[in-house]
Amino acid sequence: MLSLRTRDPINPISLISGEFINRGREETYFTSQLKQHISGTRITLLILGVVFALFAIPDFLSNSDLLLKFSILTGRLLALSVIVIIYFLLRREVSQVQKVGVNCLPVSA
Repeated sequence: MLSLRTRDPINPISLISGEFINRGREETYFTSQLKQHISGTRITLLILGVVFALFAIPDFLSNSDLLLKFSILTGRLLALSVIVIIYFLLRREVSQVQKVGVNCLPVSA
């Protein structure tokens, strides 16, 4: 007989849609995966922002024009500040997901 779900009795998954049969398990899994992905994105974003800002050092040393030095430095620091703001906004998003659960997220069609 053809079964439309996996044989795992604890976490049965639909073979057609690939989702958990139990909606509560689906929401728990989605929430845990979302927290992990946001945390990884935050760390990556912060590292890339710092590396981008550190490239201001060779820019600063290789250019002799003072106005050009400070415009490059201003642009890099502005980009770093935007990245830091996004970093903290994502941290707040993770805490909202932990408090409310999946219900705070929009449902895609």
